[in-house]
Amino acid sequence: MATEKTVFDDWLKDNLWRDLLFRAAFWVVIASLGAYYSLAIDAQSANDYLKRQSNSVFRLANIIGTTAIFLGLVAMMFKDLEQLSPKLWGRASTLGKVGGVFRRLAGDMTLWTLGALVSTLFVVGIVGFRSTGSWGGWALFTFLYLLLAAMCFIVAMLNVYVRRAEPLLATKFKNVRCVLTAYVLMILGCPLYLHLAP
Repeated sequence: MATEKTVFDDWLKDNLWRDLLFRAAFWVVIASLGAYYSLAIDAQSANDYLKRQSNSVFRLANIIGTTAIFLGLVAMMFKDLEQLSPKLWGRASTLGKVGGVFRRLAGDMTLWTLGALVSTLFVVGIVGFRSTGSWGGWALFTFLYLLLAAMCFIVAMLNVYVRRAEPLLATKFKNVRCVLTAYVLMILGCPLYLHLAP
């Protein structure tokens, strides 16, 4: 069964950054409601709210986010190799069909990771706005906030590269072996990062 297509949906998909901003607006609205109920209705302290939110989200985001990066790199590898060697890696081939599964998984998982990070970024912003502290505390808060913002941007960029039609490396490099080797080295780095991450 085909999904419904609308003019608005086509307009969003025309520019994947626009699509992500639209989704981010919803994530912020949902995070706002959660913050309102916790801070205003339940009278929870800002620090308790941050701890409760960040503990669960960061644990999941570390595992799922690393998996999303791994899947994203695999998906981009399939996309680039499909462009460089359509006979072996094309959509109709077995490898191409496997690549399609990886692209879908990577797109969905990077979206989930981005939603979790945007929500956490919003919560951290609220806590920082409501709290008063020393210059050292503000410096640490600013560093963490900028780190979260950078993580959001990196995951958003990965999502765009996975979901867009054009490949990343195949437009610049035409050697299949070099492109495959580059991706294999990056993919092998993901488990290493997961092992070294706290």
